[in-house]
Amino acid sequence: KKLPIGIQSIKKILSNNEYVYVDKTRFIKQLIDEGTPHYFLSRPRRFGKSLFLNTLEEVLSGNKELFKDLQIYKSNYSWEKYPVIHLDFSKIANRTPDQLEKAIKTRLEIIAKKNNISIITNDVEVALDTLITGISEKTNSKAVVLIDEYDKPIIDRLNNFEIARANKDILKGFFGVL
Repeated sequence: KKLPIGIQSIKKILSNNEYVYVDKTRFIKQLIDEGTPHYFLSRPRRFGKSLFLNTLEEVLSGNKELFKDLQIYKSNYSWEKYPVIHLDFSKIANRTPDQLEKAIKTRLEIIAKKNNISIITNDVEVALDTLITGISEKTNSKAVVLIDEYDKPIIDRLNNFEIARANKDILKGFFGVL
């Protein structure tokens, strides 16, 4: 089998059985069972964080059949379907603090539109709160928020500490909503 280098989609890895996959789904079940409301997963670059988040998203979206032959499928996991808000900050423009705020707001509006929720604010913190609350109320379920590359708007701007600091302040308020 091939190594799934650079592939961040569990569907792609599992679909044709052509890639090696080390089953980490028991850790997902353990995370869910422990029930802590917030997790921060930190690993070195190129260590599978994005793939793990994608796998977590598929599990929490209730896509049971995708995981046939894996540990979580064989477990007593209930396969409850949760609304998932997946934000990948590697895909959010961040050259200036203003651009970062606008890009976050645009991404939240795209997710809101897909879920038939209206966001009527220019404040990204209020927009995130509105999105989470709206999705939770609409589905009568807790929303799951997955954030990948959370520090990219800071890391990308380390050559300009003023912009990096301003981006950090935006993110601090944004993540404070969670």
